[in-house]
Amino acid sequence: DVSRAPHFVVDIALSLGSAVFAQSEVFGAPRVLYILRRGLAITRVRGWMRILSTGTVWGEDFLLSDPRLRDPETRIALTYVEVFFLERQAFMQVV
Repeated sequence: DVSRAPHFVVDIALSLGSAVFAQSEVFGAPRVLYILRRGLAITRVRGWMRILSTGTVWGEDFLLSDPRLRDPETRIALTYVEVFFLERQAFMQVV
């Protein structure tokens, strides 16, 4: 029930954008939180390959100001991919 949710949760949900990417497309931007809605993607983090599937969240480090502390943003779509995203600036306006 939306009427019972804290107001900031509703504001964050309304701030989410959406995007789609074709198979083999490279995507990802710095200081953006992503939620994988559909599809499979792959990334390399700290030397390891990682498969991302539906429900995976990444970019939680988008609040950190030092880029050395953030993981790489680039992902490759293995299949058709749909994501929700939240840019840092939009998040900061809500909080």
